[in-house]
Amino acid sequence: MILFACSRKDQVSLWAGEALKRIGNFALKGSFEGAQTYMSGESVLAESEVSNLNSEFLDDMKDPECIIFLSAHSSAKGVESFTVHSEGNWGREAALGGKGRSLSVAAPLYMLKLARIMGNSERGGSNFVYEATHHGPLLNTPSLFMEFGGGEGAKMNKPKAEMLAEYAYRILDADDYHEKVVVGIGGQHYSEKFTRLALSKGYAFAHIMPKYYCSEVEMLEQAFERSSPKPSAAVIEWKSIKAETRNSIIKKLNEMGMEYEKA
Repeated sequence: MILFACSRKDQVSLWAGEALKRIGNFALKGSFEGAQTYMSGESVLAESEVSNLNSEFLDDMKDPECIIFLSAHSSAKGVESFTVHSEGNWGREAALGGKGRSLSVAAPLYMLKLARIMGNSERGGSNFVYEATHHGPLLNTPSLFMEFGGGEGAKMNKPKAEMLAEYAYRILDADDYHEKVVVGIGGQHYSEKFTRLALSKGYAFAHIMPKYYCSEVEMLEQAFERSSPKPSAAVIEWKSIKAETRNSIIKKLNEMGMEYEKA
């Protein structure tokens, strides 16, 4: 069962949820922890008054294979884009939900499905990118965020929010093809290199650790453990990381028995 989640506190999320109900013929089912629930086939949509960033209560819903959050995306530079990412906090701070130094369980195969759907779309492909793992909620159920946004104006773009719902619904018929499941290490918050590897070679990224958190080498254990399925290797954006830090990362990967390759 796929659990789609949207929040009434987020206009893009709310519009996407309303569109998903129409596209998928979701019918009102009941409520769960204060959220309205709708059902279509084996898929459920939960619409809540709680922010997506603080929706840990969804961990208690029975048997979802994956929780997919439909969400607004914020960009300081105002660049409009569609994105996917896993949740978690690499550092001690948890200003946007979750818990410090704690990662949610990633859903790499579902993210790759969405990457193919959004990245190869004639309408959205040129503006699709993987983001590094960031913010809450902290979940034990495999989960991901799929987002549209940019500056404040993008958050009021109802047609693009409805496109987000179209992409979400298409995941139900997408295939599971992938080359390997990996952890991304290095690069900026928006990872164009890892996005290209996903789309061109079928690399299914679980967690992505950006270069400014690469000193947190102990967090790599969570990056590999907190994923379903678990990654078999790391991909390192080599030139983005200082040699000293890179050596620490490689040492840790060797201790864990994990292979790595350069990007």
